[in-house]
Amino acid sequence: MKLQGMSQDSIANRLNELGILSPFEYKISSGSRYETGFRQKEQALWSSVTVRRILENEVYIGNLVQGKRTTPNHKVKQTYVKPEDDWIRIEKNHEPLVSDRDFEIVQRLLGMDTRTSPDQKQVYLLSGIAVCADCGAPMTRKVSTVAGKKYAYYLCSTNKETKRCYSHRIPEKDLEDAVLVMLKQHIQNILHMKRVLEFVGTVPFQEINLKKLQNI
Repeated sequence: MKLQGMSQDSIANRLNELGILSPFEYKISSGSRYETGFRQKEQALWSSVTVRRILENEVYIGNLVQGKRTTPNHKVKQTYVKPEDDWIRIEKNHEPLVSDRDFEIVQRLLGMDTRTSPDQKQVYLLSGIAVCADCGAPMTRKVSTVAGKKYAYYLCSTNKETKRCYSHRIPEKDLEDAVLVMLKQHIQNILHMKRVLEFVGTVPFQEINLKKLQNI
């Protein structure tokens, strides 16, 4: 669901709609006496926090991570999170459920601003991707209504919050069209390079070496 562009909130809502037990309810149904302070209703539902915790968990790519928390000494019960460098990580400890590639893509998506409005299930096409060329801050999507017609555009979030940068206002359609043109050009370059490499693969090594000598 995350790879398809759904936000954590949308994923949580979808799991609740399907009647899939949340991790807490699953543990209870399995006979566990697990307790948590996060349960606020008669039945603990999925939340965006729970979904994100699963999406970030390395156990699904086969890694075993232990020693995240510790206490100052045996007399103090309160724990704190240790620096990540001090964690014990055993890579490929068990059979993975998720590929490394999918996991890496999801981590990149989680690092982007993928918040959605309540009536939206998928993030906008350029959410978390478009950034200001001057200050590097994310571009914020805004919608204005003129004469009953809605117009979507992106502007610099720094300008919106502090006015320390120019607005760099650009219509959403113009930005998407520009990105599409660049993607098509990039794909053409890759295809051209592939044809070049295929041709090079058919040229005898002696001919290649001869051309190298001629270029010296």
